Amino acid sequence: MQILSGHACSVTGDVHRFTDNPRKMALKELLSDLCPAKKAVVWAVWKSNYDDVREVCESLDLKYVELHGEISEKQKNLNIDAFTNDPSISVVLGHPRASGLGVNLTAAPYSIFYSRSFSLEESLQAEARTYRGGSEVHEKLTRFDIVAENTIDEKVLEALASKNDVSEKLLSEIILNEGVTYGRN
Repeated sequence: MQILSGHACSVTGDVHRFTDNPRKMALKELLSDLCPAKKAVVWAVWKSNYDDVREVCESLDLKYVELHGEISEKQKNLNIDAFTNDPSISVVLGHPRASGLGVNLTAAPYSIFYSRSFSLEESLQAEARTYRGGSEVHEKLTRFDIVAENTIDEKVLEALASKNDVSEKLLSEIILNEGVTYGRN
């Protein structure tokens, strides 16, 4: 998954970044089409991806803010406010886990997953940051997943979809059985 994201880490922790990175080129194409007319959130789970996203934004002269584990809580709050209220800021670079409860990024009608993990919780949390049912900001959120064909990327998306199907079935069962009283042991 790291290699598909454009880098590889050695056992000593050294990071090798690939110069020919199709994922980075796909992000550049997407952001050049979407921004600055509209705002977007770019989700990345690998630290080295932050550099890729920064480089793409800078090459397109797009202003951006960051929300990930390397940003202090105070700065995250300032960045969220700036993204929401400053029309010149087009992109948020975020990690799904660092953009937790209470984070509202509904100013962005676009959500782009540059890299992802197998965590359904992270995926759903990222979506919840950018879309609120009943929001007057936008009727829908458009999600883009940058995926390398015939790779583990497809397997990760399949696993996430399968996990989501299971959770939806469980919730449906709970709702259907809501009126049932269960005895105590």
